[in-house]
Amino acid sequence: MHRATDLAPRATIAQLCGIRDRALEQYARILADAKALNELVKPLSHREYALPTARLTIDRNRYDSTGLDLYRKNLDAAAWDHIMEATELRNLMGAQDRAKWAKQINEEPPPFTVENVTATFTKMRDEAPRIFRQGIVDLFEQLPKDFRSHDGFKIGARCVLQYAVNHWGPGYSWSRSSYGHDKKSQINDLDRTFHKLAGVPWTACVVDAASAVMKDGNTEAENRFFRLRWFQNGNCHVWFLDRETTAAANRLLAQHYGPALAKMNR
Repeated sequence: MHRATDLAPRATIAQLCGIRDRALEQYARILADAKALNELVKPLSHREYALPTARLTIDRNRYDSTGLDLYRKNLDAAAWDHIMEATELRNLMGAQDRAKWAKQINEEPPPFTVENVTATFTKMRDEAPRIFRQGIVDLFEQLPKDFRSHDGFKIGARCVLQYAVNHWGPGYSWSRSSYGHDKKSQINDLDRTFHKLAGVPWTACVVDAASAVMKDGNTEAENRFFRLRWFQNGNCHVWFLDRETTAAANRLLAQHYGPALAKMNR
């Protein structure tokens, strides 16, 4: 498995954090200038509401504010999101860890400093195997229960995902319901995880391949790791094609659940 080492050189982290610090300093100066300007013009009218007011707005999440704290929060959230995307560290996480991380940086992001970024990268580098394994476990536990082995925990040859697609006229689409969204996301997570396990770039996404042919009434798509087939009843069957990568995923599951691991279906 690819380890998240040296993905963000300290020089690059320092440069990004320096930009963030300079932006906060400049924004604070602009806030002070706006406040001084509003005070300056007050003697020009006895009706304060009639005077133009200098305001600053933060165009993020569709609300306005002039506060330095909120500006810092939004700036730090964007910087954390950028560095996680640029370094592909987000791809190391499972769906639950990604959701927790997104919630944290949107609600109260840590200050984007060299110390915090370096500490985060060091922790994720050291815990990369555990984080990646936990992502597979979380994904496995979302799959249909009848897909699990009776004599161990394993990914086998096929699973069936219900409520995954809609059938309309001559064509299909991914279901717009919460169920369908969950199933599409699960397939995406499977695809991403198997590419990561095999050490190959995630460029041929099987969900994208399926989406491209669904509207024409086709019912099957595949890439190196998966074959998808969908039906009018909304079910999507997922076949696991790469036995070596599937076995690697099963070994990680066995590390989590214990030594009991059924042999792959022949």
